[in-house]
Amino acid sequence: MKPLRIFVGWDSREDIAYQVCKRSLEQTASIPLQITPIRQADSRARGVYTREQDPLSSTEFSFTRFLTPYLAGYEGWLNFGHPKETL
Repeated sequence: MKPLRIFVGWDSREDIAYQVCKRSLEQTASIPLQITPIRQADSRARGVYTREQDPLSSTEFSFTRFLTPYLAGYEGWLNFGHPKETL
């Protein structure tokens, strides 16, 4: 069975929220998962995300979350999650 791909927003100010989310998903999943953090700095370094910094954005993934289909190669099923949704 192919793993369900889950993309989780990551914010440098809230790494613990991502870690808790990932651990919770891994512990409760009944199917294989592929959990990928969406890090703005990584997306910028790869030239994928070029939008200027928005001082009004509440998180680093306010806009990078829209990269999810691209990051998945526009293939199959995937899911984007906010790390605090599992708390």
